[in-house]
This record gives sequence, C-alpha cells and structure tokens, in this order.
Amino acid sequence: MQEFKVDIVIFGGGIAGLWCLNTLRRAGYHAVLLESHQLGGGQTIHSQGMIHGGMKYALNGVFGNDASAIAKMSPLWQACVKGEGEIDLSRVAILSDKYYMWSNKNLAAKTSAFFASKLLRGRIAPLQKPQFPPFFQTELFQGNVYQLDDLVLDCYSLIEQLAHGQQNWIYKINPIDQLLTLNNAEQTRAQKQIIRHINLGQCTLKAKHYVFAAGEGNEKLLQQSRLPQPKMQRRPLHQVIVKHSSLGQLFAHCIGLSSKPRLTITSHKCADGQGIWYLGGALAETGVELDAEELIAKTQQELNSLFPWFDFADAQYKTVAINRAEPRQSNLQKPDCAFVTTEKDISTVWPTKLTLAPDLSQRLLRNLTKINLTKTAPTNAQALPLPAPTVAKPIWQELLP
Repeated sequence: MQEFKVDIVIFGGGIAGLWCLNTLRRAGYHAVLLESHQLGGGQTIHSQGMIHGGMKYALNGVFGNDASAIAKMSPLWQACVKGEGEIDLSRVAILSDKYYMWSNKNLAAKTSAFFASKLLRGRIAPLQKPQFPPFFQTELFQGNVYQLDDLVLDCYSLIEQLAHGQQNWIYKINPIDQLLTLNNAEQTRAQKQIIRHINLGQCTLKAKHYVFAAGEGNEKLLQQSRLPQPKMQRRPLHQVIVKHSSLGQLFAHCIGLSSKPRLTITSHKCADGQGIWYLGGALAETGVELDAEELIAKTQQELNSLFPWFDFADAQYKTVAINRAEPRQSNLQKPDCAFVTTEKDISTVWPTKLTLAPDLSQRLLRNLTKINLTKTAPTNAQALPLPAPTVAKPIWQELLP
C-alpha cells in the first residue's frame, strides 16, 4: 500500500478547515484537507453570512468579551474582501455592506436611549425615515431603524473562493469512522505522536500534525484518537426559509425585550427570481422545541405581527435544523472566542462563529510555531489518488427548488 507524507492534515472542509488550509499553506506548510461530504455542507452553508461587529451581542447593554472579540474581526474581513487581506476574497459575492436593527413603536423609547448611550455611540447610526431600507418605507411602520456597517456575504461564494487555488490539496474521503491508526501507548509517550497514519483504503497518509476542524465530526475524531479533552457541546437551531415572489431585500435584526435579536433576516434570490428570507435569531433558538409545522405557524404569526403591511398568504415555508458545534461551556453558554487546543500531534479547533475564522487560523499558527513544527517544502508533491469534493449548494435550492 502506497504511503504519502505531508506536514499537516486538516479534517473538515467548512469555514474553519478552509481558512486554516489557506493560512497554513501561505505560511509554508505542506498541508492537505480531507472532507467526507461536501465543502461547507455543515454549519457554514447554514450560516446567514453576517460578518458582524458584535453589536447583536450587546443588546443587554454590555459590550462584553464575546462582542469585543468579534468586533476585532470586522476590519480583517473588510481587508480580505477588498483583496488586501490575508486571503483574497475579492470575488466573493457581497449581499449587503450594511445591516440594520429595528424596533417597533412600543420599544422606540427604550431603543433610542440604549443606542444613544456612550458605550455604543459611533458603532451604530440612527436613521431618518427617508434613509430607511425600502421594506420599511411605509406609513404603517412606526418604529426606529439603526444602521451598522456590517458585511453580509454569500456563503456558497465564500466557500468557493476559499477553495479556489487550493484544489490540488483538497480531497474527498469516506465517512470518518475508524480512519485513524494510532501508535501504542509506549510509542506515544516516547515520540509524542498519537496518530501513526490515516487509512484511506487504497493508500495511507502520514503527517507531522493533524488538525480536527470537522465541526460535529470532531467528536468522532477525538473518540478515535482517545483524547480525553476537549469535550464538545451542541447548541441547536431550527431556522426558517420563506419564499415569496414579492419579498424585498432586507438584512436586519428585530430588537425585542430580550438580550438577543427577536428575529434576524437575510435575503437571497432563487434561480426562478423569487425572493428568499432566511430567518434566525430567537425564533430559531426557541424553534428547536417545535416541530416543522408548529414552527411555521409561529413564523407566520411573527411575520404578520412585525410586517402588517405585507401579505404573506402565498409564501412557501421550509424549516432546517442545524447544530452549532463548540467546545463545551458551563450551562451550554456560547463561547466568547474561537477555540484552538494542541496536544501532542493533534490540534482541535472550533471557530464558534463564522466571523471568527481568521482569529482561529492565527491561533492555530501560533500553536504550531510554539511546538516548532517543521516545514517540508512540497517540491513535486504527489497528488493523492482521491476525488475532489463538491461545494454544498444553498439550502433553499435544495429545499425549495
């Protein structure tokens, strides 16, 4: 059986794995990525694509650690989409370069005082009626609207661009059950190598270091490697897709009484020209307790309440469930920042948020520098005898063709 050797193997072709592949190869490592399904087919393609500055995490009046960590990422993404950053994302489709927060009339006074606070001044701008997004240009809307200079990217386009130029180093493999062949305990202690090689059927692959960036798949990889830590948690979402021929574009958070957005909306176009609203926020978080029919009924009630001027009678609805995979926190709280841990020849990573992918890759690079991982110049590097994975399609194309 033929054996191939590289510096680093990355498991998982979502935002974490693809960003790490770009960063590590740019740093001079001979790295390859293995994906068992489709590129971006897990959390990444289910994301709403918001590269936000952390404002939605400050609705409790505190710009805390999670909001601060994310706020540092926005300039990095802005540079990348201009073609001036670590990774050239200048060809990624930008759905919007602005995002909005709005409140209805009953909460107008509360939100005016909150967003006028010294804490948030300069981070968000109140708008006058003529500046409202088109969907709120009606006399029936009596609330407040605020503008944030946050990007919204098309996730399919983002995955494509991150894979572009790296095609020779991205491979499709079988599901990750029992891929790892481990060294025995004595060898592990002496050599600090847990993994002997990866069994790919027709060949084996051996690396100096292995990066687990497979989202939920990290759990199986950690079990196979017999690493006791880190533990993983799942925070589920049950999101809603709305399709209607007259849906206008809207990228916005609805502010309610909670510290989280009542509703988060991103807009998209189907191939047939009809509009899509992809709904998240508190609706998606509380929706995990409902089946699809119940969640659709709740969504219809919510939309009719928030947008009484629009007739949703002919809209089509689909729901989609997805788990956010993260390092385990107390009480299943969301982590404040990207997570990277390195033990022997294995690093386990979770970005925890799409926005934090650049931070994750730099944390990984620092860890590899600390352990003095050597680089092998991949002169005449031989391609593996494996196919290339496809890119996952937007979920509304699958559910509402």
